[in-house]
Amino acid sequence: MLKSMPSTYRAVILFALAGCLSLVCTYQIKAQTTIPDYQVFVSSSLTVTNGDPNIIDPTSIFAGIQGNHQAGTPLLIIVATPTGSAAPSLSNVSLLSGTFDGLTFVSGVNSSHTLSTGQNVYTQLGLPGDASQSFVNYTGFDSTNGITAPSSFTLYVFAVDYALGTTSCTTLHFDLENSVAGTFLSAATCSVQTANPCPQTMDNFGSTPFTVGGAVVPEPVSMLLFGTGLVAMGAKLRRRKSRNPVTV
Repeated sequence: MLKSMPSTYRAVILFALAGCLSLVCTYQIKAQTTIPDYQVFVSSSLTVTNGDPNIIDPTSIFAGIQGNHQAGTPLLIIVATPTGSAAPSLSNVSLLSGTFDGLTFVSGVNSSHTLSTGQNVYTQLGLPGDASQSFVNYTGFDSTNGITAPSSFTLYVFAVDYALGTTSCTTLHFDLENSVAGTFLSAATCSVQTANPCPQTMDNFGSTPFTVGGAVVPEPVSMLLFGTGLVAMGAKLRRRKSRNPVTV
């Protein structure tokens, strides 16, 4: 088609195409620079690190990095539990006390923040993480799975002495104690590949996007056993009633 056009038109069209390609390449480079590929996952399987979100087994949880990155210490494990529930704890980990990433940890835990309507986890904690770890996403997941959505969540942040992605500390494996249905987990950590102070920029900060977050819900097997128990109890009561007729 270009051969049948005058040379002037061909030149204009080629110049326009070159300009468009230049803009596309510039946009892609800018996007890659602004949003680094540095994501942390929380899952009960090393082969399942996506979902909306993952359903996790509180007795076996993994936290790791997607991609070729190395992180420093500490690793922050964030547990959003319905306000009023028992305080959760982590087992099989070593915790650090002190001030990290602007948060103060006493006995390795910070529980001074909450999550409610219109808020997201990382903003509440003053960290530059993914905005999809939000109250609306959490409560929406609860409602979809038959869990009563709370009016707010308490954010328990644990400062774990662990460096993700390094030779000796590739992936953290831990347990969540005192878990209740509707509890959500996420994580955050800082890269050791930059001199920028953490957590000032996303360029050296890894967070958990909602698509690889974790949620604790009643396990189907447990619910089945509970239902079977109720049926057995009902049958026993009916037999007892039939052996003891009421005399009028």
